[in-house]
Amino acid sequence: MSVLRTAPWRRAPLLLRRSPAVLLAVLAAGLILGAAAATTPLFLSSAANAALTRQIQGRCPPTVGLQVHTNGALGGPVTTDEAARATGLGGATAWPAGRELLAVRERTVRRAGALMPHLGPPVLAMSGPQVQLSGPTPDSQGGGRLLYRDGFEGQIRKLASAPGVTGVWLPSEAAAQLGVRPGDRLTVSLTGRSAPTRVAGIYRELHRLPPTPYWCALGERIYPPGFAEDPPPPLVLADRATFTAISRRLQETRLEFAWDLELAGGITLAEARDTAAAYPAARRAVAAGGSGMIPPEQAAAFNSPGVVVTATELPFLVQRSDAIVAAVGGAIGPVAVAGTGVALLLVAAAGSYWVDRRRVEVALLAARGVGPAAVAAKAVLEMLVWLVAGGLLGWLAAVGLVRLLGPSDLLDPSAAPAALARTGVALAAGLGLLGLVAGLRSRAMTERGIGVRPGVLARVPWELAVLALAGLAYRRLTGHGPPVATGTEPPRIDLLLLAFPMLFLVGTVALAVRLLGVAVRRLRTAGSSWPHAAYLAARRVAHGARLALLLVAASALSIGVMVYAATLTLSVRTTLDAKARTFVGSDVSVEGFSRDAALPADLPATVVDRYEEVLVGGSPVMMLAIDPATFARGAFWDGSLADEPLGKVVADLAPGPAGAPVPVVVVGRTLPDRFAFDLFLGSQGRSVRFQAQVTERVRAFPGMRANPLVVVDRRALGSLQPAKETLLWARGRRQQVLAALDRADVRVVGVVTDARDVLDVSSFLATSWTFGFLEALGVLTGLITAGGLLLYLETRQRSRRAAYALSRRMGLSRAAHLGSLLAEIGATLLGGFAIGAGLSFVAARLVYLRLDALPTVPPVPLLRTPVLALAGTAAAVLAITWLAAWMAQRSADRTNLAEVLRLAE
Repeated sequence: MSVLRTAPWRRAPLLLRRSPAVLLAVLAAGLILGAAAATTPLFLSSAANAALTRQIQGRCPPTVGLQVHTNGALGGPVTTDEAARATGLGGATAWPAGRELLAVRERTVRRAGALMPHLGPPVLAMSGPQVQLSGPTPDSQGGGRLLYRDGFEGQIRKLASAPGVTGVWLPSEAAAQLGVRPGDRLTVSLTGRSAPTRVAGIYRELHRLPPTPYWCALGERIYPPGFAEDPPPPLVLADRATFTAISRRLQETRLEFAWDLELAGGITLAEARDTAAAYPAARRAVAAGGSGMIPPEQAAAFNSPGVVVTATELPFLVQRSDAIVAAVGGAIGPVAVAGTGVALLLVAAAGSYWVDRRRVEVALLAARGVGPAAVAAKAVLEMLVWLVAGGLLGWLAAVGLVRLLGPSDLLDPSAAPAALARTGVALAAGLGLLGLVAGLRSRAMTERGIGVRPGVLARVPWELAVLALAGLAYRRLTGHGPPVATGTEPPRIDLLLLAFPMLFLVGTVALAVRLLGVAVRRLRTAGSSWPHAAYLAARRVAHGARLALLLVAASALSIGVMVYAATLTLSVRTTLDAKARTFVGSDVSVEGFSRDAALPADLPATVVDRYEEVLVGGSPVMMLAIDPATFARGAFWDGSLADEPLGKVVADLAPGPAGAPVPVVVVGRTLPDRFAFDLFLGSQGRSVRFQAQVTERVRAFPGMRANPLVVVDRRALGSLQPAKETLLWARGRRQQVLAALDRADVRVVGVVTDARDVLDVSSFLATSWTFGFLEALGVLTGLITAGGLLLYLETRQRSRRAAYALSRRMGLSRAAHLGSLLAEIGATLLGGFAIGAGLSFVAARLVYLRLDALPTVPPVPLLRTPVLALAGTAAAVLAITWLAAWMAQRSADRTNLAEVLRLAE
């Protein structure tokens, strides 16, 4: 009674507490609406930061921050130009001028780095020219390069050390060549000068170990420049004091100095944009007066002592990330608007439900002369607080879900306020829609139209117009080229890739539901001999055919959109993976592998010989000689590459008797079924001719670089040793493969290629994330459908309580009634699942070939079925069916027959 004594405008929000079902419906509608409206800015912020992070992860960390390079002397005399440009040297050029000049340059780099926010402290690296190393005996001679980098002792694999000894660290092979151990004396010589030092320890060669971010900036000093080439001179690592002392004794005039300032981890794209914008100022500060470093434009020659060079990849990465986000934003914008529109439908359903629950009061108000506008105002006042509360909960849920499930858990500070503003706009539209629906429903309940023929619009086949638009969209889609990445621009996302499936699904689902309606109407007279549960379900579906078919259409659309997006997302990811592994041959390829080396037993690998000096009819072809016993174990293979399984393809390569043609597998149909090929013997300067017989034609083959490609069994070539390249193909990650080879004491002397690094996956992030967002829209639509289903059941339940109560008096069992509910709800949801999943596969099959961003790299796009997504959706449909039936049964069990009959319900 205290509520009734308050003012009407204050009383309205409290009245809804008397109808918990309506209150929950409004809260749920506001939550979904708020989440739908807030998702776009949050998702774009997450995608922007993920785009930056993904690109940074594929690069050497120092190259993303700030790199400063210069050269000059340390222990030797500095040039007069450098001395004149350095503050505090007073023009001196002799020792300790080099050490003081280095300190001036370090302070300059530190100040310049401070101008760029989010950079770490500078890490100094110093390296000199190649030096001569002499051990304790006259014949213990070798070469090397002196190197220092801040913190190097924690970044090497130490094999042995001499406690308390200060000196240099030698790689194990160089130490063995020199015949020295930790604690021994070593002489470093250069141009007639020498510097004695001690061996502080022995470490494992860096090029024998997996690459690490710490050493990547010095890759040209560590790793071989190419296949079959020797690695650079051994690195003689020295601490700073030892390096300076040796430099003073050798009097070098040219050392290389490099400072690396890495970008801080976990920064947003906006923060990275600020850092990149400050790069010009930092570059000017490095070469400012008093720094001791000379701008390139003022130097007599580019390699003059003191010339400074600065570099960073951050502006490029920011530009590319902006392009990726722009592509995603342009594609998901219309999708997000559609999602918000669908969420507004649930709000409208909540407004209609409010009228259903308050119909007695609405009729009483109408009898007293209250018009639809006043009823609409009353509805808005009653639902305002709860809809806004639901919207705020939806905004908070969107923030949490995007952090949890989005491309990145990192959001810009401005993303949440922008999402809140969008939520506010959507809530304002939702409140207006609530009032409109409540006013129209109240008018329809109290004012009956005269002379209106119902069902006219229902008979108009409007879905044919939608299908015509879908056909037009598909025709334009097939006329456009594939979304190829160019330069810094990611692949464009054709909106037709999103418009076509939406139009196709809407049109075909509507057509299917229209045809299904014909069968549903026949249920009114069918099933007289059916079990009780099936009979009741059929009658209920037939009685409420319009609402039931609407639920079928809604579930089919939501499931269709989600499965379509999941199918194309999985297909794009699988295609990129297949292209990379086809190009490499497997997960990892190791060049320069010995043909006769024993493969580690715990490594799934195979050895392949690649021949490029092969002629067929005078034209060059590429040839691969494989080991049939291990090929299937180590090479990549996908069933789409050939019509036959890999086992048969490999088995058919077994060589025949002497003089018989060599069985070969070829790619495509460029070569005839029988041909001769000439194999050049580089060591003998002549060629050997073989006759070949094609046993299988495949669409693509692992390791192919060119077409045509010829594949033979290595045994068919006998003992010939022509010029070739031997590769190890292995499955697994680079670190795992190298670790297995290291345990087996197999030396890696060539380039190691990981298929994950072959393709610039960042070029395809926009496509992947767009379809991921579309998949999320399907999930959101599914939640809306579930909410609509519950409202449908609650509305229908009021009208059939008396029927259920009377049926129980006449002997209807509770299990039969529950079974009828399961059949009724399951028929709508499972029917929608079948229709949506089937039509989504048709749509995906029609467009998946348009997603080939690398048409020149085999294989062609692969279509994959998202088994996990389908299984999860089916499980969700079954769970919702059981939950809805249980809730409806529980509500029916609590029915008071006397009360129902008294209220004439």
